[in-house]
Amino acid sequence: MLAELNREIRMLEPILSTGAYLGTIPVELEEQAGRANKARSVSSQQRLVPEPRFQQKSLLDGQSRDQRVEAAMIRSDAGLLLLPVWYDSQAGYVPSQMASRKITMVVPGVSRSALAVQITPTGIKNLNKQRVTKGLQIELEGFSTTAAILVTPDIELIKRLQAQTRDLGRSSAIDTLLIARRKLARVKEIDRQLTEL
Repeated sequence: MLAELNREIRMLEPILSTGAYLGTIPVELEEQAGRANKARSVSSQQRLVPEPRFQQKSLLDGQSRDQRVEAAMIRSDAGLLLLPVWYDSQAGYVPSQMASRKITMVVPGVSRSALAVQITPTGIKNLNKQRVTKGLQIELEGFSTTAAILVTPDIELIKRLQAQTRDLGRSSAIDTLLIARRKLARVKEIDRQLTEL
């Protein structure tokens, strides 16, 4: 797991080393948008105002848990790095799912011609984007806890990152598979112990 984290940091290091933290922007979850659409009728031209925090009842003790997703913005020579993170007040105890089919964020002050890509050690993925009133709206499908998104007009940088993922991709995929196998073995063992009770 640490090897995977080190790969991600190694890929982001050139961007982070020249970067300056600008603040955070709210992130809208697909699930939040669905609830908002059910609650009120909105024309297709109107933009839903994202609600970065939402409450959910804990299954264990019935207390509400504070959850929010927001993205840190880091401006660097390479472009704008977005780091969306899912925060859950009870994640240290019993974390909720902390994943969403799709997240959307509106990034202010970004060129229309900029590309938006998700950076992972296994590949670079182009993201859907469109110009909206307050900036550039970016969509990321399959969000889980954290991500790294680069918004840049620099195609050569993206090509260098793609070359880097070709070098790191195989070892990253193998480590991810090993982690998944270990988690499955742990879950099977706990399930076995519980069924014996």
